[in-house]
Amino acid sequence: MRNDKWLTVTALMPILWLSGLWALYLRARIFLGHWPIPSIDDPKQLPFEMHHAVLWIMTLPLLASIPLTASRFARTPPSSREGALFALSWCALAGSFLFPKVPLLTWFLD
Repeated sequence: MRNDKWLTVTALMPILWLSGLWALYLRARIFLGHWPIPSIDDPKQLPFEMHHAVLWIMTLPLLASIPLTASRFARTPPSSREGALFALSWCALAGSFLFPKVPLLTWFLD
C-alpha cells in the first residue's frame, strides 16, 4: 500500500520551508521599511523570534526529506506526478539560492 500523503509532505518540504523563509523576509521588509540587508538587519534581532525559530526547527525535516523520499522512490518507482512534485520543489529551493537576486539565504544565516 502506498502512502501518498507522506510522500506529498516530504516532497513539498522545500516549498514549505522556502515559503516560510520568504514570509519572514517580507515581514522584516514591512517592519524595517526597507528590504533587509545581510550583516546589517539581523533576523535574530527582529521581533519575530518564533518565526525565526520555526524555520530553524523545520530545517531538520527539510534535510531528512531527501533520504526519506529517495528511499521511497527506490522501493517503488514514482509516478510522473510524484517525481515532478519532488523535482519542482527542490528546483525551486535550489534556484532561489543559486541565482540570488535577493540575498535571502545570506540574510537568514546572518
